[in-house]
Amino acid sequence: MQPQNTQPVAENPQPVQPIQPSQPLQPAKPIAVVNKAPRQRHFLATFFLSFFWGIFGIDRMYMGYWGLGFLKLISAGGFGIWVVVDLFLVISGYMRDKQGREMLQVAEYKKFAKNTILILAIILGIGLLVGGLAFVAYLPQIIESVQSGNIPGLDSLTGGSGIPGVPEDLQQELNR
Repeated sequence: MQPQNTQPVAENPQPVQPIQPSQPLQPAKPIAVVNKAPRQRHFLATFFLSFFWGIFGIDRMYMGYWGLGFLKLISAGGFGIWVVVDLFLVISGYMRDKQGREMLQVAEYKKFAKNTILILAIILGIGLLVGGLAFVAYLPQIIESVQSGNIPGLDSLTGGSGIPGVPEDLQQELNR
């Protein structure tokens, strides 16, 4: 048995019209034109670069300000002042890249950056407070040791025999 043709046959087939040579072809229109924009800088990258490497101007260079970054490098971060100012500019979100664009995800990470600086300030403050209190508590002993000439640990530094290179009779005179 032969298979039967199951496709229906069109009753009035339309003839295909050939393209006339006098009609020019229309070029296809592009769907969208893509312009490659320069990359936008991220807030966290800028914050950490400013926090850890700001004294070397790396944060300014990252933002596209190569000249200011180099000046910050040779001036040791403006003697530390420029570092602090830039860190606060980054945290507040006022730092812009060279094209004037805001950093990515500023609103999401502002609180994180502020908390990081706050924790660092608290740790440094406690360290300075404890160190200062220890120095003040030990200061009377230091003054007494210097006035009496019995500086603890001096014997171990000089070998226990006084000052090296000084004649014995002068050593006895100094020890009185």
